[in-house]
Amino acid sequence: MKQAAESVSIRGVEKSFGRTKVLKGVDLAIEREEFVILLGPSGCGKTTLLRIVAGLERAEAGEIWISDRRVDPLEPKERNVAMVFQSYALYPHMNVFNNQSFSLRLRHTPKDEIRARVHQAAKTLGLEQLLERYPRELSGGQRQRVSMGRAIVRSPKVFLFDEPLSNLDAQLRVHMRGEIKELHHHLNTTSIYVTHDQVEAMTMGDRIVVMNGGIIEQIGSPLEVFDKPKNRFVAGFVGSPAMNFIDGELATNGSRLVLRVPGQAPVPLGEAGTRRTSGPATIGIRPHHLRIVGDGPLRGTVKDVQPTGVETILLCRWADSEILIQTTDRVLVSAGEDINVSADPADIHLFDSETGERLDA
Repeated sequence: MKQAAESVSIRGVEKSFGRTKVLKGVDLAIEREEFVILLGPSGCGKTTLLRIVAGLERAEAGEIWISDRRVDPLEPKERNVAMVFQSYALYPHMNVFNNQSFSLRLRHTPKDEIRARVHQAAKTLGLEQLLERYPRELSGGQRQRVSMGRAIVRSPKVFLFDEPLSNLDAQLRVHMRGEIKELHHHLNTTSIYVTHDQVEAMTMGDRIVVMNGGIIEQIGSPLEVFDKPKNRFVAGFVGSPAMNFIDGELATNGSRLVLRVPGQAPVPLGEAGTRRTSGPATIGIRPHHLRIVGDGPLRGTVKDVQPTGVETILLCRWADSEILIQTTDRVLVSAGEDINVSADPADIHLFDSETGERLDA
């Protein structure tokens, strides 16, 4: 049941609720057959943007184009998009077959075609044995499959997902992530997926669009956003555990750039090159890039040890900051002990303390 995917172009979209402006001139181009993640904290505008694409909300300014057709003046049913909701949105008095066929019956689709489409969607999603069951008789994962099947039978050009996995338990979420990716590739459709879970974003998307406060902070592949965050917000939001941040003053030691922090040894940042070499700055270090060593520039006190089996996470106090260390080594340290920590300068991110923008290349 492959569809002819179409591109989506979002141009200068603005939206307010009362005096609160939730979208501030958003521009985004999505290619045919692309799987794009809208990622950000609650209230950043990602779900509002998705609903505007679907036609469930109206923008105050801007345009929505699907391929060469402007759709923002059109009603939702005229846009040829399908939306999968967080709450499943199934009719409790209808069985699976009738839930999936409801939109087709509203359009007076011939009965033979309805049956063929529903059975094809059920086969794609492994629901063939469940067509006579009611939503109350299904598990959470089965209900989400029915919700996706209801979207598939409409043969949409664009799929919209609004946090579809947030009501599922952790193990089922991992399984359903794989199913949604497989479905996307099977249908060759264009997909826009909203989530606040950056693990979902990293594992599912072709590109991630990081949103914050109604604007787009960064667009890139999962590894681009993870390895080269454009600013401190992106650096702190993408990654689990979150990136560590330490404030200090930039200085040079010969040709080397260092960060000076009161009461600590200078943190080496590599060759100075053309980067700024003085003034306040913030470094960011991901927890898995920190190593416990016999002698290192970061000397802190362990506050908590959190073994998870595969890895150990240490919460440490360092200068006026708390830092996390993530290691797969079986470390033999306890709360209250002092440890020395180091990081490869190539793994340290440098940000402007005032603007939060990235300073290093």
